[in-house]
Amino acid sequence: MRTRTEEITISDHLGLLAAAAWIFVKRRQEIELTRARLKTSLYESMQYLKTKKDIVSYLDAALEDGDHAVIRHAFNVVAQSRGIAPLERNLGSRRRDMSSALEASGKLKLTTALKILHSLGLRLQTKHPNL
Repeated sequence: MRTRTEEITISDHLGLLAAAAWIFVKRRQEIELTRARLKTSLYESMQYLKTKKDIVSYLDAALEDGDHAVIRHAFNVVAQSRGIAPLERNLGSRRRDMSSALEASGKLKLTTALKILHSLGLRLQTKHPNL
């Protein structure tokens, strides 16, 4: 036979569990409503590369990062923003060669990067932060 204090304790626990379940259900409903109202779109960085200054800033940031994949991706985005076909005509390379160098699994050679820069009227330059 249970004592009065045991019954209160059990009912208190049951009440807390019921309250927690109710809060969980309400919070889940709020999250689902938020997701339904939230509209997202795909971020395409090439849309923001409108001027040569934009391109230079974008490539500077990628080169400063130093990661080969980031640099290759940046050159890919720049090439796509300017159109790969015109770049290929200026570079005298085949589309397959250019595309394979710029794709995620490709290996971007320094000569290809320099040719892309040259065809855009840019050049690779080094700088020291304290000079």
